[in-house]
Amino acid sequence: MTMNNMPENKDCLWCKSKLETGTTKELGEVYFCPIYCNPRAIFFEDCPHQDVGFVKVGTTVRCQCNDCREFIGGFYKKSKFDFDKLPNMKPQRHELKAEIRKRYERKFEQKKQEQALKKEQEQAEYKARYYAYLQSAEWAKKRAYVLERDKFLCQICLSARATQAHHLSYNMVFNEPAFHLTSVCKECHERIHGLSTENP
Repeated sequence: MTMNNMPENKDCLWCKSKLETGTTKELGEVYFCPIYCNPRAIFFEDCPHQDVGFVKVGTTVRCQCNDCREFIGGFYKKSKFDFDKLPNMKPQRHELKAEIRKRYERKFEQKKQEQALKKEQEQAEYKARYYAYLQSAEWAKKRAYVLERDKFLCQICLSARATQAHHLSYNMVFNEPAFHLTSVCKECHERIHGLSTENP
């Protein structure tokens, strides 16, 4: 199997998603990854070459499949044909594949940009919700409980007075249990978030 031929199980080679079917006027059905995980994730099935004909290729004659455009066999002597009446060769399969692949790659880039924009919007919405949550009475109550539990001692430096509560995990944020929170001083909290690439 070459890279652009159909995988036997019709799963994407990269993300293992079940391939979807599309139709092109040039090559009929093609298969592609539904989430556009890779610009190369487009596949073509082998052609059985059931509809073939003779065509002019420069000053020579070849047999060409009318479905996939591949040449069948070698060259033929033009003296055996009415050369001037033969049709010219059609664009070959690899040329058509290249053009279809370019269209798919453009779709891939478009999908990639859409996904990046969606992620950016979701992050902005999350941050807005998170910062609003930190101003809520619910958070104030949790924060006060954690500070009292830890006796207002920063659990990072174990010396400064704790004035803030820090999330040890964001898996249950907005509904976090107390053991997901710890007391910290302002300086340690800023240092933690300065080093962290997690949520705010």
